[in-house]
Amino acid sequence: MSKADVMAGRAFVSIGMKSSITKDLNKLKTELNDFGSSIMSIGAKVSGMGLAITGSLTAAVMHFANVGSELNDMSARTGIGTTALVELGYAAKMTGTDMGSVERAIGKMQKNIAGVGEESATVTAALSAIGLSSSRLAGLAPEDQFQLISESIAAIEDPAQRSAAAMGVFGKSGRELLPMMQNIKALRAEARELGIAPSPESIAAADAIGDAIDRVRAVVSSTVFEIGAALAPMAADILDGFLVVTKAVR
Repeated sequence: MSKADVMAGRAFVSIGMKSSITKDLNKLKTELNDFGSSIMSIGAKVSGMGLAITGSLTAAVMHFANVGSELNDMSARTGIGTTALVELGYAAKMTGTDMGSVERAIGKMQKNIAGVGEESATVTAALSAIGLSSSRLAGLAPEDQFQLISESIAAIEDPAQRSAAAMGVFGKSGRELLPMMQNIKALRAEARELGIAPSPESIAAADAIGDAIDRVRAVVSSTVFEIGAALAPMAADILDGFLVVTKAVR
């Protein structure tokens, strides 16, 4: 074998090895790229899950605070415990009305039972027609007053008399609440069975968070206002300059 043959064989082996290595390296590059894309995809998904979880938690906290604050404030206005308010709200929703109508009716009821206003004689007659009196109702909690009157009105067979009695005690909201009065006891019991009424401790915590959020909003609003006040002179100069340029262009 000549020296030229040896060199040629060596060149062939070298080229073959280089080709094989290049092929393997390209394959490895492709695999690494695919692996990197997979990692990026997983990272994006995890990041998306994190944002979704964070957003859901934020929404949950805001809902918790808003509902708790509303219930706590309504309890202070009506004298009815928060648990009873949730039960009455559930009964109202299930019969096509809302808690706003219930609160208006309870406010009217309390005023009428106390004998405040020109309608006291009419209310006395309306209560008498369903076998009740202000003196009998006076010692009961507001939610028990509401339920007792509602059940007594629901027991009236004549629809016209039933509607008149409801409006006589509860005002205009009374007619809206007639379907609720028909099933108030069962619906409140159903709300308790479903466990939808939060504990007073949870309501108090929610109200505290709601107050804290309101304080933060007030501070942020004040801070933004002060920043605006600090930037006002600069903004005025910019606007004046813009006005000069605009006039010149025109």
